[in-house]
Amino acid sequence: SSPGTIPSEHEAALAKVREATGIPSDATWTLYPVRGIRRKNVGEWLLLCQLMPDGWYSGLTLRPSTPDENKSYVRWQDLARSVAPNAVFDAGHHDNVSFRDNLSACHKVVSTSVAEGFGMTYLEPWLAGREVIARRLPGVTNDFEDAGVKLDRFYDAIPIPGNQDWIRQCTAELESSCTTALSKVATEFHPDLQPLADSTDTIDFAWLTPKRQTEVLLRMASDDGFRREVQTRSGPLMDALAAPPDAATIQSNADTITQRYCVESLGKQLVDLYASLLGDKTHHDCSRSSDAAVDLVNANRPFYPCRTETFPDD
Repeated sequence: SSPGTIPSEHEAALAKVREATGIPSDATWTLYPVRGIRRKNVGEWLLLCQLMPDGWYSGLTLRPSTPDENKSYVRWQDLARSVAPNAVFDAGHHDNVSFRDNLSACHKVVSTSVAEGFGMTYLEPWLAGREVIARRLPGVTNDFEDAGVKLDRFYDAIPIPGNQDWIRQCTAELESSCTTALSKVATEFHPDLQPLADSTDTIDFAWLTPKRQTEVLLRMASDDGFRREVQTRSGPLMDALAAPPDAATIQSNADTITQRYCVESLGKQLVDLYASLLGDKTHHDCSRSSDAAVDLVNANRPFYPCRTETFPDD
């Protein structure tokens, strides 16, 4: 769709969404337009729901289609009832509400994903006149920003405060999860892991195992002092969530995306890339160590515990 075509439908679509989901008639709607699989970091989406202004609701559109992913999804869905009642699951599974309705109804699009391929969710909403607030993934978002897309309201981390013992425990669990995830990978393909978390008084929420994420979400819901401290440490994110969408940025990004990521532009970039690879003899040197490539992949697609969580057989 071309920029600006959806906002005019906002009020009618919002009324449809409110009726279908049962949220209040004056609720503000935000959207996480993804399938709720593990790498989408659903626990952090619940944390965003906790940080949103009063009267805001957020919809995650699609449930998973595989058993293991569904176990994770249902766990977060059950937890949300007590820690984030403004989180709406299965928002895309209402017969009378289309994806266009959900997008048109929303005030903003959010994303807490920790791993993306191309990252289409970061681009498409701007074309529909919708601002995006998301976790910045340098391996994806750097390319977009280099192309001129303004992602000033993206966030790098959500620091969770704790005493040194708790931080050490969380860090040890993070490193153990990473070691387990790599246990069946040939050692020559193990990246050179740097310290995954080195702060003594905070740890990024995305670095936490799902069990620890649940612990934080429960405490956020019951401990006002802890909640305020988390909010204070994420002041720029809080401001970004509450700020009205910036019409100038939305239009600028829509124009940039239309120009830089159209079929013709992407086709030319692909042809140029193939030409550069064919002309670079170093790409054919099989004697080079794989270490650099593995570390490059790890730097651009770092490990997060939620991606590899497993569940015992029922």
